[in-house]
This record gives sequence, C-alpha cells and structure tokens, in this order.
Amino acid sequence: MVEEIVPKVSLLSENCARLVKETANPGSVAVHFRRGDYATDVGTRNHHGLCSIDYYHSALEYLARRITIKRLFVFSDDIEWVKDNFLCSLPITYIDDSLAFS
Repeated sequence: MVEEIVPKVSLLSENCARLVKETANPGSVAVHFRRGDYATDVGTRNHHGLCSIDYYHSALEYLARRITIKRLFVFSDDIEWVKDNFLCSLPITYIDDSLAFS
C-alpha cells in the first residue's frame, strides 16, 4: 500500500526526494505540529483546540512501546516554536518549507 501513496522520487525536488527516502527507513516517525491560526486565533483555537506538548510526548511514548523509534521527522507551520518548546531525547530532523520544497 505504501508504494501506492508515495510519489515517484524522480518527480520531486532533490531535498524532497531525500526526505522521502529517509522517512521510509524503519523506525522513522513523522510528527506534525499544527500551529498557525490554531495558536493565534482565539475562535479557531476554541473551536478546534490545540494539542499540548504533553499530548505529543504521550503519543511518542505510546509508539515507543510498540516500535523502536530511531528518528523523528518533525513538520510544522511554526518550526521555530517547535524547536523552542518540544524537548525530546530522540534524534530529530526538522522539516520546514525551505527544506521540503526547495
């Protein structure tokens, strides 16, 4: 099934193609921190909610009981906030727009 949803590497930028290969390695886990209007707009935050740092840590602990996590690939629309606030002992690759789409 994975082959069906992964884009053909030849169609991607060099950086994006490298990310596709790296994230396919066993033990790779991708995490997305949605911030944007969820964090800045009170109405949006009240309607949808905003996941706490504890939520992400709990999710990773849950996964770690089931698989060996070797590397996190962290995506976010506010990557600097994640770097400042998400403390984790696992190896992390931070993905921002310039790396993923250049």
